[in-house]
Amino acid sequence: MPTPTVHYFLGLQVHAHEDGLFLSQEKYTTDLLINAGMDECAPVLTPLPLQLDRKEACSDGCETNLKRVLRYLKGTHTFGINLSANTDITLQAFSDSDWAG
Repeated sequence: MPTPTVHYFLGLQVHAHEDGLFLSQEKYTTDLLINAGMDECAPVLTPLPLQLDRKEACSDGCETNLKRVLRYLKGTHTFGINLSANTDITLQAFSDSDWAG
């Protein structure tokens, strides 16, 4: 498989391997965490608390929730999509032709 000519484009990293491509946003996420001063933060497993208080989330909790999302990104920054060279990438679409009538 030929090596792609693009390695980083619009925040998306492309790593070629013998079976295909791996797409990730590791560099973009790392840069975001550095700019926010949270590159050394502890990661969390969920982007927001499981029991989110909507009143708090819309008033005083915005900064707290933003930091929580950044901490979630810290724990998932190496995640990505693996595209195998032999994967069927046929686009399929479905439509409700009678408009649910």
